Amino acid sequence: MMVSFIHSGDVHLGMKFNSSSFGGVKGRERREELWSTFSQMLQHAKKEAIDLVLITGDLLEGNNITLRDIKRLKDSFAFAKEQKFIISLGNHDMVFRGSVYAEDDWPENVTILGEKGLQHIQFEELRTSIWAIEAKRDKETLLRELGALKPIKGNQNILMLHGEFGAKVDYPLPDLQFLKELSMDYIALGHIHKPHFLDHGIAYCGSLEPLDFGETGKRGFIEGRLSDASSFRFVPFSKREFNILEFELQSESTIEEVRAEIMEYIGYYGKKNFHRVILKGISPVFFHKEALEASLSKELYYLEMVDDSKPDIDLQVLMDQNKNNILGKYIESFNDEDMENPIVKAALYAGVYALMEGSDLQ
Repeated sequence: MMVSFIHSGDVHLGMKFNSSSFGGVKGRERREELWSTFSQMLQHAKKEAIDLVLITGDLLEGNNITLRDIKRLKDSFAFAKEQKFIISLGNHDMVFRGSVYAEDDWPENVTILGEKGLQHIQFEELRTSIWAIEAKRDKETLLRELGALKPIKGNQNILMLHGEFGAKVDYPLPDLQFLKELSMDYIALGHIHKPHFLDHGIAYCGSLEPLDFGETGKRGFIEGRLSDASSFRFVPFSKREFNILEFELQSESTIEEVRAEIMEYIGYYGKKNFHRVILKGISPVFFHKEALEASLSKELYYLEMVDDSKPDIDLQVLMDQNKNNILGKYIESFNDEDMENPIVKAALYAGVYALMEGSDLQ
């Protein structure tokens, strides 16, 4: 018997993006986009008649969830009533008496697993067994409980976990070889926001939507078919991506040339996405970064520009040539220690440019 599933997780519904670099209006828009993409994934599951939707933790940003959000979430699950939703608990899913996960009025097609150690549900009509355990378990307990897990013969067996590999991590997982030896048909992992397969049938789905510039590249979910010849594939599904471009300036670069090259790059990745451009190399004298950023921003959903370039100016020579005027005295007022602070250094060059552009140095 073939069983179809979607493996998703790390959706972080309710996230406010208050501490993100884009914040404000874009942050509020992004919060709503998380909901919209999640809803569209459920519509996809319904349209494709997917049997199971596995959500491997951090469905909610627990601190930010409102009563309206809870109603909206339950209505979304009820809409896809033919699909079975299995939710395992991640480190952002707030579990306590009176929390949303402790409520008993979830739609009948929703099962929440893992709060009380390793928990199990069996779907007889699908001949499928699913196990899950909450992320907030110490490794010793996790190893003991998983070590006792026995696949059910004749069933498709799925394990859902939220955590990461490593010796010094907050939410540890057993090593990969341990997981392989459990002989599961599929192990659905959450917590790491980058989608990737560790082995055939063992995978992180990644975040459904990228959350910041630390999550570049495609995001979406994994779609799978369990049978005698199981298959799994990653499905890009996010509305937007985060992209970072390091652009090497040359001392003879012009704003027009730089703008054209950056737009060519952005044209490939898409104007609707979040873009961060980091200027490197040697910037020409009087290179107007603000004008470049303003010009590009008019055509893009979001752009931030970071200037890590070095101005094509020799401060020592400039100071020697202007030792008797305000420019020379201004440069002299900064010492080597000041130059170690990027903010002070930026202020120095801004002042130098202002004096060179607008003052009678004599």
